[in-house]
Amino acid sequence: IILHYKMYTKSGIFAGKHAGYKVDKPDVNPKFAKPSYRRGTLGKRVALVRDVIREISGYAPYERKIIKLLSIGDESAEKRALKFAKRRVGGHRRGKLKREKLRLHVQAQKKAAKEKMARDAKAAREAKEAKEKAEHEKK
Repeated sequence: IILHYKMYTKSGIFAGKHAGYKVDKPDVNPKFAKPSYRRGTLGKRVALVRDVIREISGYAPYERKIIKLLSIGDESAEKRALKFAKRRVGGHRRGKLKREKLRLHVQAQKKAAKEKMARDAKAAREAKEAKEKAEHEKK
């Protein structure tokens, strides 16, 4: 019984320890060798189309409920969100994926809100300084 088989370089001779035809391996990354290996990866165009559709149509009611649970932020709410997602989308793995996508959405919303608050505060500060400067110049 052969327990471990080591690949040898071929000798070009049909018999012997290194038997076999010499073949140069292609320089192609095996990840991209066959179109079937691309299965499941999201293309740029498809991602853009889905993004536009999501922006126009918004979220389904069950997704909004999951977002509401995730925005609470504690662990029990996340567990309830997963439980709810599992029931709606039909499985544990699908539920986890849905929860993760919606969690990323909630994070993006919070980040955008924080940036908007910072921009508004900066604009208000600049407006106040400009107003004080104008009043100072009048005197």
